[in-house]
Amino acid sequence: MSWTDKDDDEIEECLDRLLAKQKKLQAQLNPIEIIINNARQIQSINVTSYTEKREQITAKISPKDKWNNNMKNTDRLQIKNECITKTNELLGEG
Repeated sequence: MSWTDKDDDEIEECLDRLLAKQKKLQAQLNPIEIIINNARQIQSINVTSYTEKREQITAKISPKDKWNNNMKNTDRLQIKNECITKTNELLGEG
């Protein structure tokens, strides 16, 4: 059995279908990645450390803005609400 033009046509059709699906999925993935990044930027970070007596201390560190200042709670809440709204739109919920 040898490779024919029909084989090339079939594989080309398969590639076209996959590329079309990839393009559609990528259009969905880009906004999801943006929402994930925004959500991570506004989250507090829990840091655990220990004293000399081996007592555990947990502290929350607030996120920083692009000028390395603590992010304002009003800004964090606004971004959180936008993340939730966009997530619901993308997932068809709410």
